[in-house]
Amino acid sequence: MMTTKTNRTNMSKTSGSDDNAVLSGMFRSKMDQIRNWRPASTPSNRDCLELYALHRQAVSGNCDVITDGSELPGEKSKIAAWKSKIGLSRGDAMSRM
Repeated sequence: MMTTKTNRTNMSKTSGSDDNAVLSGMFRSKMDQIRNWRPASTPSNRDCLELYALHRQAVSGNCDVITDGSELPGEKSKIAAWKSKIGLSRGDAMSRM
């Protein structure tokens, strides 16, 4: 079983700067594009995990998931991908999407 202690904060309230608002808007736009994207071929698992990890880092910040080893292999891969982004700022994760 997996638990998380992620603090849910509104990204637009983390900084009063216009740059953060612009970046958040661009991120939301990119997420809409990804949701509606219909690729000609299926993306690789590596690419999917990279997008997942960047999205989680941008939305939730550093991974603080506590695992007990009972996760399915797919969940372990997602957690490992997200943990690989520890230290990357939310803004940088948004930009890399």
